[in-house]
Order: sequence, then structure tokens, then C-alpha cells
Amino acid sequence: MVHTRDTKVTGWVGWVIFAGIIMVTGGFFNIIQGFVALVRDDFYLVRPNGLVLSFDYTAWGWLLLLAGVLFLFAGYGVMVGQMWARVTGVILAVLNALMHMAVMPAYPVWSIMVITLDVWRTREAVLAAIFGACEALPACRQAHPDVAATLTQIGTTLGAAGRDVDIVDPRTGEARREHVTLDVVLSALQPLTYAPELATLLPEMLTLATRGDFGPLLAANPLLSTNIPEQINTALHFSVTCAEDAPRITPAMEERALAGLLTQHLARQLIAVCEVWPRGTVAAGFTEPVRSDKPVLLISGGMDPVTPPAYGTEVAKGLSNSKHIVAPGYGHIVTPQACGPRLIAAFVDNAGFARLPETCVTHFERSVPPPPWSNRLTP
Repeated sequence: MVHTRDTKVTGWVGWVIFAGIIMVTGGFFNIIQGFVALVRDDFYLVRPNGLVLSFDYTAWGWLLLLAGVLFLFAGYGVMVGQMWARVTGVILAVLNALMHMAVMPAYPVWSIMVITLDVWRTREAVLAAIFGACEALPACRQAHPDVAATLTQIGTTLGAAGRDVDIVDPRTGEARREHVTLDVVLSALQPLTYAPELATLLPEMLTLATRGDFGPLLAANPLLSTNIPEQINTALHFSVTCAEDAPRITPAMEERALAGLLTQHLARQLIAVCEVWPRGTVAAGFTEPVRSDKPVLLISGGMDPVTPPAYGTEVAKGLSNSKHIVAPGYGHIVTPQACGPRLIAAFVDNAGFARLPETCVTHFERSVPPPPWSNRLTP
């Protein structure tokens, strides 16, 4: 006689299978990372002496390969119900976590920031925040029912080749004809996002542009209405960015960063300049994160389209004696604004944070972006 016993399948079976799959996947990733460390250790952004534990990447590569293989076997064992695999999996998970913590600085987020590339996405994020603020304000929403769609409408109206439009020169007051493309409009937007006071006018300017009136948008651009072009050394800009940023931009990185952005064509044109621009080389440790216990005061504007607060937060991770003040209502370069000079003076005079004027710190931290301008001064 054969005795049989019913085996009840519980919900834990699914979790066990899931754990096994995660272990197998982790094993594959370990093997890939180990192989890279063995054949191309310059892939990692920090040299071995900059790691938490200083050891050769070749040794780390072999450890990752070994751990990866063990993870594959243990993961399979877990999925088929082997107890030894469960115990081994727990031990491997702990050791794997410790091993990766030891080499965490090898790929810190801030050291792979490429401002020449990242700036296009951070700018569009600020633009999206401006549109969102307009949508949230009843008066602005009534004046501009779908401000987020204005750029698409402008692009459709201008077409791929653009068209000639009549504008008034903001410096001379004389009428002139300009050929305007979507890239010209997007270029005109960029400087306006640096100052929240100017950014508040963007919903109105873009709405007027959808009706064919590009004058206000182009006139507000500092590159057209001020002497800023005389203050900017474009040659120096490309000499710096083409040496520091461009060599780190891979085709895959560029595609990933610019995918879906309206400004991607404009961005690629500027990045392409570095293909022919003469440039020098940077030091081997240029991208390594700065680490210091000296007092450092970081001040970020919440509406900064170029160096947003996230950058300051990342940099502060390597500065053990730092204070990061975020001013949500300000844009690029906060220090000259309001009580900023007094704040900087107090920090420098005392070489620390003990005597920072609290009212000034509070002013910046509680600041809010100005509301979008929507009053057309009409009845």
C-alpha cells in the first residue's frame, strides 16, 4: 500500500521563487561588474586609493566574479527548495552589501554629472515647474488654459524651416524682420529661466508667440536687450566644457539624457562643437569627489535651471562639515540676492556657521517662487 500526503501550496512559494530570481539576477550583475573591473578598470571614476577600503580593482573583479557564480548556484537552489541555498543566500547577501559599500565611491552620482549634457534636462524641469505653477493659479490658468502645449503649437506654426517675423528691436525701437525657428524660441527661453522674476512672464510671452507676436519673448532675452554677449567669452566656454565634459559623453549617455526633450536638437548642435574645438586635457583625478572636513557653506536656488539643489546635496556628501541652504524662491546664483552678501560675510569672518544671521537663513529657506504674471491690465 502506498501512502500519500497532500502538500498545501502557500503564498510563500511565490516569494521563494521571487527571492531566487533576484539572487540569480544579482549574480549576473556581479559577474558583469567583475568582468569590467578585470578588463577595463578605468571605467570606474575613482582610483583605488579613493575607495573606502583601498585595494586593487583586479582583486575586486575576481571577488565579484566569485560572488556572482555563488549567487547563481544559490539562487537556483532557493528556487528548487534547498535549505542550504537559503542559508548561503543570506550570508552572500550580507557579504555582497559590505563589498559594494567598500567601493561605493567608485561610481558616485555627482562625479558623473556632466553639466554640458545635464543642463538641458534640468532647464526643462524648471520650465515644467513654471507651467505647473500657472496651472495651479486660477487667474493664470484662465488666461493660459494649456500653457504646457504652447511650445508644441509654436513649433507647428513655425514649421521645420521656420519663418520670417516682424519684431521691434528692444535697443533701438526700430522694426526689423527676423527668421525664427523653434530652436530660436527655445534659445530665447533659456536665459529667462535663470531668474524667477523673468520666468513668471513666460506663460504670457509664449501665449503671445502662439498668436504670431514673438516681440516680447525676444525682447526679454538678455542676449538681445543687454550687453551680456559682450561679457561672455564663448571661446573660453567651449575650451572649458569641451575639455571637462565632452570627453565623458558617450553616444548612449547623450541619447538617454536628451530623449524626449524639445531642446535635443539644440543641445546636440552645441555638443557637436567639441568635435572640432581645440581643447586640453584634465588631470586623472578630475572627476573624483571632493572630501574635506573644512567648513563649507553651500547655497542653492530652488528654481536654478543649471545647478539645482540636488547637485549641492550630492556634493555635501563628501563634505563632513558643511551646511546646505536651499532657497526655493530663487534661481541661479543666490548669493548676491537679498541678505546673501551679509550671510557670506558672516561665514567668512567666523570661518563657520555659529554666527550666521538666522533671519537671513530663514528668509532664504522660506522663500517661494513668485506667482506667474497673468494680469494683462485689461478690464
